[in-house]
Amino acid sequence: MNNYRIIDFPVNDKNNLNKFIDFTYKNEIYNGDKDYIPLLRVELSQRFSPSINPFFKHGQMHLFMVEYKGKIVGRASAHIDFQYVDYHQSKTGYFGFFECVNYVEASKLLLGHVCRWIKEKGMTEVIGPVNPTMSEEIGVLAEGFSAPVILTGYNPPYYPEILTNSGFNIVKTWYAWQVEIKAFTEKDGWLKNVTNNLEKRFQVKVRSVNMKKFDEELGVVKYLFNECWKKNWGFTPITDDDVKYVGSKLKSIIDPDLVLFAYINGQPVGVSVTLPNINEIISDLNGSLSPWNMAKLLYRLKFRKMKSIRVFMLGVLEEYRNRGLSALLYTKTALEVIKKGYTWGEASMTLEDNWEISNVIKNAGGVPYKKFYIFGKKL
Repeated sequence: MNNYRIIDFPVNDKNNLNKFIDFTYKNEIYNGDKDYIPLLRVELSQRFSPSINPFFKHGQMHLFMVEYKGKIVGRASAHIDFQYVDYHQSKTGYFGFFECVNYVEASKLLLGHVCRWIKEKGMTEVIGPVNPTMSEEIGVLAEGFSAPVILTGYNPPYYPEILTNSGFNIVKTWYAWQVEIKAFTEKDGWLKNVTNNLEKRFQVKVRSVNMKKFDEELGVVKYLFNECWKKNWGFTPITDDDVKYVGSKLKSIIDPDLVLFAYINGQPVGVSVTLPNINEIISDLNGSLSPWNMAKLLYRLKFRKMKSIRVFMLGVLEEYRNRGLSALLYTKTALEVIKKGYTWGEASMTLEDNWEISNVIKNAGGVPYKKFYIFGKKL
């Protein structure tokens, strides 16, 4: 270990933070990997900004890098979301933003320091990767190595092994499902009949998001998210600031026809959020929004038709489940997707034991094509 050195620092250490972020774009891990699509640098930087990211109102974070012979070969964050700790009454910390070359010694040293920091904060368990909350990229891709869609993770195939060899175990499995839109177009008439019958049977009103009242709509999303997902593994309640932060990032790419709310007796009971896959049009920018890249991005947003979408959220209040409302939101979305000419979609991420949503997706022709692991260990 004499050739290794750990650098640890708070997020307000701008010099080291820049090196931490630079590692996303200047490392050997993804050399020649055509499927790797890094986050836009401005978006990644905001995640470490206490003045922008509301995570820091209810969480703490410390950053680590590992050098080998003077060269940075890995990095990771150690962080604690006290909303998760309080809600679950569980002394659990997270590791995130993990990137490391294929040296087990480097990974062990890096994550060892991460675990030590989390333990010193009084936690007894660590899980991850979580970047930095459960509402953003989570897990390690273990199967289905292809280009990531919006707000999903990607990594080289050796990550599951290097994490296992660093003393971590798989604690949860998540799936991403691929759906070919042509499977929907062949059932266009059937889908319309299904949605009409379900709406009449349960007297459900489904409407799209009102972008002119976007802040009010975010309040509905917050309510439904906190109620629909509250019993899910890893759930963390979101605040007004949390939902505004995510909403501000997504507002410019949202297609209002693909964000749906279900109401019964005037009360919101379900939500579905489907996003155009912006990764298609940023894949060659290498995270940079230079003036030239910004011009390209704006042009593409206006004139280039994206081919794929991601079902980002799909939830129904517990008392209204098993009535077909999830299928209703899914099929209403499918009808819009057909009209808009998308060719395929991803529904993600679903927990391994969330059979209700998995069955809805499966019955609609979805096939599980990616598998992600959350790793963890006791401290």
